Amino acid sequence: MAKILSIKELQDSMWPEWLQETFGENLISAFLHGDCLMEGFNPFKEPWQISFLLKENTPNKLIPLQDLLRQAEKFKIQFSYFFTSQFFDSAKDTFPLEFLHISKKNFPILGEAPLKDFIPEKKALRLQCERELRGLIIRLRSNFVYRLRKRTSLDFFLEAERAILPILYGVHFLETMEYPESKDSMRKKYPFLQLQPPGQKDNIISEQANNYITSSKYIELLGCELVGLADNALQELDNKAGNQAEHSLVIQFDNSYEHRYNEFSGELITDIIEYDL
Repeated sequence: MAKILSIKELQDSMWPEWLQETFGENLISAFLHGDCLMEGFNPFKEPWQISFLLKENTPNKLIPLQDLLRQAEKFKIQFSYFFTSQFFDSAKDTFPLEFLHISKKNFPILGEAPLKDFIPEKKALRLQCERELRGLIIRLRSNFVYRLRKRTSLDFFLEAERAILPILYGVHFLETMEYPESKDSMRKKYPFLQLQPPGQKDNIISEQANNYITSSKYIELLGCELVGLADNALQELDNKAGNQAEHSLVIQFDNSYEHRYNEFSGELITDIIEYDL
């Protein structure tokens, strides 16, 4: 079976020509994204992910691509998503995390880079990161119960890391306005991601899983719920310009926390009122 082992091999293959012939003038861009552009990608085991930016993505415009499915399977290529410029423009607040990944980690095979200069709106990105992390914590507990069903205990931790890393990329961007350099840089920032071979005894595995889930919860609280609140508070204080009296600004969030930003000390104070996942 043919294998494409590098981006250059893909560029030099017949695929750019085949894709251009398939879509014709309807094609704006064909680009790589996702895991195939991350360190650790193994082209022998994982597919090259190609998505498309089209003028029209109606079903009848996609039918011609079906003729390439057998070849794609042979070359271990996966056709992922079919976007339009209109969709990108209308869904920036709906998929800020996904669009962030696409904009920062893509390689055009044909045409222009997608989502060039895209910067997600902070509030939308924070909300999605929180939602994704809350859902992940729920799934981790369920996955832990079934961890030995047709897999090893290590698989639980590997799958958990694979699920949480893309979310933490978003959290990191919120904190720094920079896209992470690599997975390793994220493991250094969040030490709990540095996997250790799980022990053989159930109590040791449970302790390790608990540390992992608890660490995820900690990041949810401090990395997501607080990110951007200082910016919001500063904006509120700007709106109160001219008021010289020292005061604290109270921000109520989801009935779970009370955040007070002191305009003179520059301190963001958080009182945990109640938290129940």
